[in-house]
Amino acid sequence: MYQLIVAVFAIAIAATLVAGGVTYLNTDIGVRSATADSVVAGERAFNLALGAYRVANSGAVPGQASWIADLAPYFPAGHATLLDGGRLGGVMLPPKGMRWVYDLDGSGKPFLCLRNDDGVQIGKAVHDGLASVLGRTAGYLGKVCGGEPNPAFDGQAAVTFTLQAGL
Repeated sequence: MYQLIVAVFAIAIAATLVAGGVTYLNTDIGVRSATADSVVAGERAFNLALGAYRVANSGAVPGQASWIADLAPYFPAGHATLLDGGRLGGVMLPPKGMRWVYDLDGSGKPFLCLRNDDGVQIGKAVHDGLASVLGRTAGYLGKVCGGEPNPAFDGQAAVTFTLQAGL
């Protein structure tokens, strides 16, 4: 009788694991989820700050070189901080080995991008986290900022976001 009870419990546990799916057993789910949440929060905070900046400055867009300083007053208090080396922290803190880029495309339209630091390879879990934000934001995954969409994993990634602040 004891063996029967143990067998039933073993089958129940196995069924729970199978029903939970692959993500239940995948150890990278935390990295993917944290990456996606961080990127979405950063992109949304940027768009809010950009919208406030444009309202306050008669529709002007921040400068390419000075965008961090230009937008800093328009982030909600404590939501974006300036770290050593001119990098953003707080809600705009990028995943490790990546950085935010604000630039213009070939037609002069500004865009926001999150890309690898030079010489840094990202892991598959971070790449998958970046790919998962595409359903929640206006953007695409490629290899370079403003380049062609290319979702294949090779250690390089750049998520280019279409800005929503009336551009």
